Amino acid sequence: MAQEEIYEILYIVSPRLEEAEIEEVHKQVLDTITGGGGSVRRESRWGRRRLAYEVKKFREGYYIFVEFNGTGQTVKDLLDLIRVEGRIIRHLITSVPKAKLEEEKRREELAQKRAEEAKKQAEAARAAEEAEKAAEAARKEEAAEEAKKAVKALAESEAADESAPEAEEESDLRPQEAAEVSEAEPAPETTQKTTEGKGD
Repeated sequence: MAQEEIYEILYIVSPRLEEAEIEEVHKQVLDTITGGGGSVRRESRWGRRRLAYEVKKFREGYYIFVEFNGTGQTVKDLLDLIRVEGRIIRHLITSVPKAKLEEEKRREELAQKRAEEAKKQAEAARAAEEAEKAAEAARKEEAAEEAKKAVKALAESEAADESAPEAEEESDLRPQEAAEVSEAEPAPETTQKTTEGKGD
């Protein structure tokens, strides 16, 4: 069994093609890759671009890039397709070097690590925000409790103020009674003195 490698194909189709025809050509390329046991890794449509030089009397072309897993037979099948498919005006097939694959793998791992770190930071920020909200709710609850206590204390104070005038009225009555008693008591002493004076 032939060893599978990673390849890239960049091909240019005629600018005269409609969108449906471009799709048809692209489907043929993908079917050729997968039909021979290969698999598409990624694809990208670069769209219509100006060519560096004239190719088959065209100054523009529609660029399509495909990266795929395959064998030498997969590449041969693609070349056979391109030979008979006149709508592909230019192509380039290359084998991806292992160094490039390793570099891509490192980049993917780094990107994944950064994504995980960003996720952890986002979770930590969310947890901190929730903790702040909980603390704010606790502060509000505590403030509400303090307000209730203040209202209760004010109500008790007002009730005490209302009962205080009655006590003052009672204390006002007692001194009058005491004054009346003190005014009434000296009278007998005066009478006695008068009597003594008359006897002499």
